[in-house]
Amino acid sequence: MITRFWLGTRREGRTRAAFSAHWHGVHARYGLALPGLRAYVQNHRLPTTAGTTAPTFDGCSELDFDDLDAMQAAFASPALAAADDDERRFADRDRFGVVVAERQVLLGAETVDTPARLLCFIRRLPGRSRLELIEVVGASTLEQARAVGATRAEILTALDQAPEPQAAEVVVSLWFPTVAALTVGVPRWAVASGEALAGVAFGREIGLVHPRRLR
Repeated sequence: MITRFWLGTRREGRTRAAFSAHWHGVHARYGLALPGLRAYVQNHRLPTTAGTTAPTFDGCSELDFDDLDAMQAAFASPALAAADDDERRFADRDRFGVVVAERQVLLGAETVDTPARLLCFIRRLPGRSRLELIEVVGASTLEQARAVGATRAEILTALDQAPEPQAAEVVVSLWFPTVAALTVGVPRWAVASGEALAGVAFGREIGLVHPRRLR
């Protein structure tokens, strides 16, 4: 199974509320029409909290497929053309990012989705290897997740053979039981994560989101 993240921004003149309303109320059906789609989650931005800055994206989708061939077949289908036409109505087509990755669940594999989540998109520092970054993130994420009260922890590593430029090489996903728990846990996580990534990460794009699973 692979996951394709889309980090989208709203069209100029649109509010974030209008972006989210159209994305969930109108656009969702276009995503659900993609052939071979296994799972679909829309991550809607929450306000930032201490220890983070506002991310560049207004929403982040996750589309799961069996493999790259299935994903590319879906994106070559007529259903994608309809989705692209609608996307222009609410999102800026020139400002977005994509990550195609494989998911590893570290904690809470059997837990249900929660209303609050942290997504962190990480790139390696020039001169450090991708493997080094993956090893550091993998070694630190489970301990950090437990320390801050996350109910599920995942890391997703970008695929070398992905057909699109990758916006990040590793994605950390932490699920929290409530927005209040997320708000309390994030500052502690931000400090611990920053210390662990020092010298191997170029930077972090952190989004606090409300996930809405559609499939």
